[in-house]
Amino acid sequence: MATPNDELLCHQTVSTFDHVDTSDLQWCERSWFGGFETTGKVSIGAGLGKYTNRNVIDAYASVVVDDVQHNVRASRELQPDVDVLTVGPITYDIIETFKRVAFRMDENEYGISFEIVAEGLVPVVEQRPQMFRRSRGRLVNNMIRYFQFGAASGWVTVGGKTYEITKDTWVAQRDHSWGIRRSAAEFYPAPDGVDVNFGLQPPRPPKQTYYWHSACLQFEDWVMQYEGAENADGARLGTHHGELWYPFGDSRRPLRLVDAQHDWTFYPGSDNNQVAGGRELLTLEDGSTREITLRTLARYSRKTGGYFGFRGWASGAWMGNQWIDGETMALADSDTQQELKGGVWDYAVECRCGDQVGYGIIEPFIEGIS
Repeated sequence: MATPNDELLCHQTVSTFDHVDTSDLQWCERSWFGGFETTGKVSIGAGLGKYTNRNVIDAYASVVVDDVQHNVRASRELQPDVDVLTVGPITYDIIETFKRVAFRMDENEYGISFEIVAEGLVPVVEQRPQMFRRSRGRLVNNMIRYFQFGAASGWVTVGGKTYEITKDTWVAQRDHSWGIRRSAAEFYPAPDGVDVNFGLQPPRPPKQTYYWHSACLQFEDWVMQYEGAENADGARLGTHHGELWYPFGDSRRPLRLVDAQHDWTFYPGSDNNQVAGGRELLTLEDGSTREITLRTLARYSRKTGGYFGFRGWASGAWMGNQWIDGETMALADSDTQQELKGGVWDYAVECRCGDQVGYGIIEPFIEGIS
């Protein structure tokens, strides 16, 4: 089936754009957005995922105000509208290539709506190296991603109250990824009456406590993205990797990250190992270092958006022709803490490097610590 993308001279397979050149059920293409007010009072996380070989497209959005998280998630059949980036009340829009994108949430029964535009202040930069991993002989990750940092504008309404989003008070970050990716629905319990596991061997349970995290930090004249993993003793699981780069029009050459050391502070009594702040010592390829201190301003759980499964749904699961769900959760509530345990959290942070003050989003994932 030909779509408008097929008019472009950019084909790489002997097929139309409604197909991909693999039959792997884990093939997906996702866009993620994170934005927050620099006071930490209001933050938004949203994402849209297209699962071509599952005939599924889904999306989620979470708005957090004063540590109360409001969630909406939706799914629909992908065909025949494969080039329509709307799922239920959520729409993703590419306004200006590599510069401006938007997420919109129309009014719905869950009481949140918004229209937010993310404007890049630096060029998009590819994640290097690309993510590649096998598990027991099976390819589980083979994907590429790019990031962009900038500001946000628009509005958000929660519970009848509207908050203005302005570029001088809001930070925006986004990524776009595609390829074969672990964490789609095949590894998680299927919704009632739906078989999404297909008899596949489940992932190997972790043998050790470890942490993995990604950080996207932006200052006035430079930005940094990096990620890495370690075990409980601090030994590296692979290498830390990332890059420092500069705003549009800056001729300085980007610099690769070669080492990252960290010291996290956690909220006392947290059941989710929630990060209150910390310190990062980053070493770049030219031998220079950047010491960055972080302070958490706000948080939201990505688990409600389908990461590692939530209430009978995981990203990429077939939920029927049209499906929508949502709820409001007080993040400090003990029952909420238990339900969200083991998921991924995004933290909006204030970051300081010398006399510079910046902002960013960190995503630590800690396995095996109770």
